[in-house]
Amino acid sequence: MLFFNFVVGEANRIAYEACIKIANDKKLFTPIFLYGGTGLGKTHLANALANEYIKKHPSKTIIYTNSDDFTRNVVESIHAGKAEELKRIFKTCDLLIVEDVQFLIRRHQTNEIFFSIFNHLADNGKIVVFTSDKAPENLFDLEPRMISRFNSGLVIEVKKPDAVTLAKILRLKLDEIGPDAPKLTDAAINRVVSLFNTDVRKLEGIIKRILFSASSLYQYLSILDVEQINKILESEIGILSREINHDPSIVLEKVCREFNVPKIDVLSASRRKEFVSVRKLCMYVF
Repeated sequence: MLFFNFVVGEANRIAYEACIKIANDKKLFTPIFLYGGTGLGKTHLANALANEYIKKHPSKTIIYTNSDDFTRNVVESIHAGKAEELKRIFKTCDLLIVEDVQFLIRRHQTNEIFFSIFNHLADNGKIVVFTSDKAPENLFDLEPRMISRFNSGLVIEVKKPDAVTLAKILRLKLDEIGPDAPKLTDAAINRVVSLFNTDVRKLEGIIKRILFSASSLYQYLSILDVEQINKILESEIGILSREINHDPSIVLEKVCREFNVPKIDVLSASRRKEFVSVRKLCMYVF
């Protein structure tokens, strides 16, 4: 993933420009905390940043990980009696990227090691980048000192792209497929975007569906219009129709996915703030 094939719009421009500056070793803004929903481009930006940074600074060291892998490495190092060695490895990097920090487990030793690494890098002018699906103040499972540290840098929301940006993304994805990609009229592209306008990853899945159906159902057509798109995406349109009519099970699934909370906890008697908020929202929608 690179910067050149990242589609920039108003929803992600600030995050994009911040990552460009970091790739050029501009340390003033570190740490950077990128947050936003699933499929909005945070991972693309993090990958592009790492690739551009190592290209421009080949002698420097990058560690790119996620919270699950970090936690597993910490547990394994503690069991092996090598926790200090793990900290030393992380503390010597020039750029640390940690994805999905919302999944950091509240374990004392894990948090102590993470905080020690984070503080060392920040205090020594190294670059630290985090991604999350929630803003720091909404990471209820993390210690207050960690949230305070996240907020000490540049906190940027990656928002949902508008229809114009999504149309550009769709065209780019089709171009990247090459000559095997089906050609779509502007009306067909707008139809797809109007149906799937919240998640770029979902859009990528829809492109694969269109590619497969076009090769099997409409191989004799050189270009697809709205009529063919409606036929190809008939089942998805049916699901969307049920969502619009507030099918409770589908609405609950989508709301829980949007806020990254387990459905079982929302349906439980738990009074934790994040579960209560989602529960009230579902009740309001229903």
